[in-house]
Amino acid sequence: MTIKIIENLIPLTWQQDLFASAKECFYIYKENTSYKVDEATFIQGMDIFIDENTVDTLQFVHYINWGARDHNHMYPFMKPLIHMLGQQLGKKINRVHRMKINHTCPQPNFTENNYNIPHTDDPDPKKFTAIYYINDSDGDTFIFNEMYNTEWQTKPIEKLTIARRVTPRAGTAVVFPATQLHASSNPINTKSRWVLNILFEIE
Repeated sequence: MTIKIIENLIPLTWQQDLFASAKECFYIYKENTSYKVDEATFIQGMDIFIDENTVDTLQFVHYINWGARDHNHMYPFMKPLIHMLGQQLGKKINRVHRMKINHTCPQPNFTENNYNIPHTDDPDPKKFTAIYYINDSDGDTFIFNEMYNTEWQTKPIEKLTIARRVTPRAGTAVVFPATQLHASSNPINTKSRWVLNILFEIE
């Protein structure tokens, strides 16, 4: 599967209800936009890449599920969305490994060419990432051509090239392999950027 854009994944009234619900959730403050920076094993050129355009910032996160954790109160509200995502992809989604809401705000000196830490979500080629945009905002998602590099010891990634920039539009989802490097960016002209991030596996 290559990069796929799905517009109007869910009906307008549901989009509005989801946004209203997202704003009422409990959020955890995170110093970074990628959990990978907290790990001792991350390696430049394999699963993250930091360059002159990288400006990482804080974000607020609401975890709906993570690995073996129990699903929280938001999960039943999200299950139909998962089924609709599978229908649009023409695939059966076997398992949702992670689902969370990320909330970011404008940051000083952030430009439209900056992005947060480029990273992969998982090294498993059977897994995919879906980013569903909860609200209209600026703060593009940058998706790069480069993939998780299993040959990093002998041939690390040396430069990122942009495959696609996706501007957040409520109701739209973008899907791509979890092995593909990507990065969020902060809004500049809107007050906040809300996305639902899903890591899932298909048949």
